[in-house]
Amino acid sequence: MKRVLALLAAFTVAFVLTACRNEVENSSLTSETTASGQNSDIGESSMISNGQGHDVDEESDFVPITSSEEYFESKVYFEHSKLALVHYLFHEPIRDTDGSYPLIIFLHGLGDSVNEWSLGTATQFAESLMLLENESEKYSAYTLVPQTPFANEGWWTDEQLEAFQYLIYDLIENYSIDTKRIYITGISMGGSTTCVLVDTMPPDTFAAAVPLSGAETLTNPGALHSTAFRIYHSKNDTVVHPEYSRALYKQLSSSGHPNMEYIEFEYGSHISPLYSVYTEQRYPFFDWLFAQRLP
Repeated sequence: MKRVLALLAAFTVAFVLTACRNEVENSSLTSETTASGQNSDIGESSMISNGQGHDVDEESDFVPITSSEEYFESKVYFEHSKLALVHYLFHEPIRDTDGSYPLIIFLHGLGDSVNEWSLGTATQFAESLMLLENESEKYSAYTLVPQTPFANEGWWTDEQLEAFQYLIYDLIENYSIDTKRIYITGISMGGSTTCVLVDTMPPDTFAAAVPLSGAETLTNPGALHSTAFRIYHSKNDTVVHPEYSRALYKQLSSSGHPNMEYIEFEYGSHISPLYSVYTEQRYPFFDWLFAQRLP
């Protein structure tokens, strides 16, 4: 009974807090040039150059985001049947249009304290998407970063993970999310949990799955041929051996998967794929990701 009352009290407080929305400051941001040197072909008619090799939308109906902390709102979801709270960070597209947008889910690593003040391993992910969305509507997306129940302590509990799945369905019901373009990615524990969720949710849920430095394989890879896979790991990872990702790739390859790839970095540590994928390879990676769509 005490647990129920505590959860209800937390939910009430969270409901009041999340009712207050932060106003975005009216300022401008110059987007970066990627280390890969690749440009994004936006193909819009009303563009201006930012002087760094990429085009920027010349629009007046949106306010650019100026920091990764502004990118997210902190929210709480209460799953009644499980009596479970899911704390999460959420971003809505900054342009006011009537269309639907993809949903990108990022799952953080073990013991990572992720909140609206400290994004932890979600930093590279959020900063890249912020820059891309400021640049062009083609990179607009809803983005979701759930927080494990006890920051700096442990893995997802079964109840928490199931409640998170209900949260995904709740967001689909209440926002203009393109259900053919839901993407999931994560690092370390988040990379492993990416595989767990792709494995347990209906096979037509995710258009793409991108585990980084993960340690999970799949129970039925043959059922996931509609989900594109990009698997990343560092050869010198001493925390989670790359053999786990190699085994996942072999599973998918043996099943005849039509759209999967394994990239193993020659250098770097357990966490370094975050920077390599989301920052150094920002344009080629996110161009690939946004192109994935369920049949």
